Amino acid sequence: MVISTYTQVSYVDILRRSNRVASYTDLTEMLDALLDLLLDVTGARAGQIYLYDAGQHHAVFIRARMSDGNGAISLPAPLFPDYLLDTALLELLLRSPQPLLIQPQTLCAGICFADTPVGAVQLQGVSSEIQSNGALDPVVLVQIVLERLAADIVRVRTITQQTRLLAGLEQSNRRLSALNTFITRISTTLNRNHLIQTIMNYAEELLNVEATSFWLLDKTGTRLHLLVAAGNYRDVVSEMSIAADQGVIGHVVTHTQQREIVNNVEQHPHFNREVDLRTGFVTRSMLCVPMRAPTILRDIQRSDSIHERIIGGAQALNKRDQSGFTEEDAQLFETLTRQAAIAFQLSQMFEEEDRLFWGIVKTVSMAADMKDPSYSQGHSRRVSHVAVEIARELGCNAEQIARIRIGSRLHDLGKIGISDMILSKKGQLDANELDVIRQHPAIGFNLLQDAGLGELLSEELKAVIEHHERLDGTGYPRGLKADEISLIGRIVAVADVFDALTSDRPYRSALSITESFEILNEMSSTALDPQCVLALCQAHARGRIALLELAQAS
Repeated sequence: MVISTYTQVSYVDILRRSNRVASYTDLTEMLDALLDLLLDVTGARAGQIYLYDAGQHHAVFIRARMSDGNGAISLPAPLFPDYLLDTALLELLLRSPQPLLIQPQTLCAGICFADTPVGAVQLQGVSSEIQSNGALDPVVLVQIVLERLAADIVRVRTITQQTRLLAGLEQSNRRLSALNTFITRISTTLNRNHLIQTIMNYAEELLNVEATSFWLLDKTGTRLHLLVAAGNYRDVVSEMSIAADQGVIGHVVTHTQQREIVNNVEQHPHFNREVDLRTGFVTRSMLCVPMRAPTILRDIQRSDSIHERIIGGAQALNKRDQSGFTEEDAQLFETLTRQAAIAFQLSQMFEEEDRLFWGIVKTVSMAADMKDPSYSQGHSRRVSHVAVEIARELGCNAEQIARIRIGSRLHDLGKIGISDMILSKKGQLDANELDVIRQHPAIGFNLLQDAGLGELLSEELKAVIEHHERLDGTGYPRGLKADEISLIGRIVAVADVFDALTSDRPYRSALSITESFEILNEMSSTALDPQCVLALCQAHARGRIALLELAQAS
C-alpha cells in the first residue's frame, strides 16, 4: 500500500528499513540511516538529530543530513534554527506522545525509551501533504520509527561510550607505562641537554604531536632561547631566540604564567608567524605551558629556602590526528614539563657545584705547588693526569677513576703547612728538616679531616696520606707495607715518582721517559707496586702518556 504520492514508501518498507537501521553497531552510521529514513517518510529536505545529555540536562547536536535530490548527504553542523536547544520545548517533546509541527514545515519529535529521554529529531521542509489523521499518516510513522529504534539507539550509544572509555583507558595505560619508563630514564643522567631532549621526545610521543620545544629565559628575563626541539621541529630549527614577550609562548611565560590551549592559532592575538616563516614549519594548533622550577636561596647562616620561579616555557604543536588539544593533554604536558624544569635545575645545580668543587681543588693544589719551588709549576696536575691513565690501564671503574683524579690532585696539599724556608732551601736538608717535610702527607690529611671532608673524600684522603708509603715499609708517615697501602695510594705513589723523575729539579735536569722507566722498574716490588709501574709503561706504549702531553696538562 502506498503512503502518499510524495514518499512512495510502504509500511512494510519502513519496517524493513527500521530493522536495517537497528542492525548498525556504529552510532554515526545508525543515526545517518535513521535520518535518511525519516527524510523519505516525511518528504523533508533536511533533518537534524540530537542526543540527550543527562548530566547537563540538554540536547547535544550529533548529526545533520540534507537531501540533494540524488540521496542524502551529511553535514558537520546544524542547518537551521536549533529549536531543540530550547529546554522547555525539549521537555514538551519528551513528554508528548507524538511529534509536533512547531512551524508550518518544521516537525520535531522526542525519542524516549522506558520513560527515559534519549534524544530528539528536527525535520525541516516537511511536505505539505502531511495529514494529521489516518493510520499511515507520516507523522504517526515518524513516531512508530522512533519508538521502534529508541532501544537500539540506547544500546549502540552505550557500546560507543564504553568503546571510547576503553580507548581512553588504553591511552591512559599507554601514557602511564610511558611515564614510568620516562621517569626511569631521566633518573640515569644529569646531562642537561640529554635530559631535556629525552623529556621533549616523550612529550611528542605521549601527546601524539608533530613537534615539541623547550624555551629558556635568559638571565635578564628579556629573551627566550630555544634550547631543545623534538619531532618535525627538530629538523627545521637551530639556534633561535625571540623577545620574552613575543608569541603565545612569550605571553604564557611573561604575562599569564598559566597553561594555554590554542586549537586555532590564526584566531589567537599573540600568535607570532615569524618563527613559522623562518623555519618553514606550519603551526595549526599549540599547547603552551610555563616551566616552573624550585630555586634554592642560600645564606651564610645555612637557612636555605626554596622558591619557585618561571625559567621558561614549553610548546606542543599540531596534534597528528588533527584533533584539538584537551585538558588531559594539558595536565600531562604540565607534568612532563615540570619534571623537565626540575631536572634542568638539578642538572644546572650539579654543574655549578661541580665547577665550584673543581675550582677549589685546582686552586688549593696550585697553591700547594707554588709553595714548593723544587718542582716545576703544574706538578699536581701532571700527577693527576698520569694517575688517571694508570687507573684506566688497571681497569678501574668510573667512580674509582673520579676519586683517583681528585685524590692525586690534592696529594701534596700538606705542603701548605710546611715552612717556606725548608721548601725553598737550596742546599741539602738536615735530618730535622727532612722530618718536617715528611709530615706534609699527615698535614694534608688532617686539613681535609678538620674541614669535615673525611667521609665525603674517604678514598681521596688515602692518596693524600699514603703517596709516600713504600711496599717494603720504608715510606712515611705511617710506614705501611704491601697490601696495607691502598690501591689509590700505590697508583699516586708511582705517578708522583714518575713526575719527579721527568721534571727539572734544582739539583738535576729532567730525565727522559726511558731513563725514568728504568728507575721505576728498579724500584718495582721493593718500593713501588709492580702492577702500577707496568700499567704506566703500557699506557705510555699506547700513546696516552708523553712528555708533550704532560707539558700540556700543566
